[in-house]
Amino acid sequence: MSKSIIQDKRSGECYLCNLLLGIDTPAPIREEHHVMHGTANRKLSEHYGLKVYLCPYHHRNGPQAAHRCRQTDILLKQAVQRAFERKYGSEKWMEVFGKNYLDTNLWESPQEAAGQEPGAAPPGSSRTAAGQEPAATWKNQQNEPFNQNNISQNTPSGFCFLKQDPEKEEL
Repeated sequence: MSKSIIQDKRSGECYLCNLLLGIDTPAPIREEHHVMHGTANRKLSEHYGLKVYLCPYHHRNGPQAAHRCRQTDILLKQAVQRAFERKYGSEKWMEVFGKNYLDTNLWESPQEAAGQEPGAAPPGSSRTAAGQEPAATWKNQQNEPFNQNNISQNTPSGFCFLKQDPEKEEL
């Protein structure tokens, strides 16, 4: 097993708790997260040390967990790409992974990337009433950002935490 190139395992902290919330105290439980996932990429992630240590909330349970939130996934991929490129160079990154995650277009919704207005109905779908609030998007399920009291100053611009739907009942 290779050591992480962006986080010291011995520090005991959750990478995302530290990055997003400024919490640098050791987490009681941490799980290893291979940032480049999938069968082949997981092996490459292990080989090059492209992994971080996350608390269960940021790894798989919480709304902004690495396995549940596309923005968190991209944020982590950008972090490991920067670290990888410092160590091996950008040509090696493209040779191994073939995709540039530092491209700012990754933050766009699929509709924005297709040249439509954000929140516009996708082609072929129908809207119920004019002036209706747009449906929630992967960018922000409630179409409203968390207030600054809930987010660290270190949170990257454009990053929105997802809130639970208050109308959904707990099981």
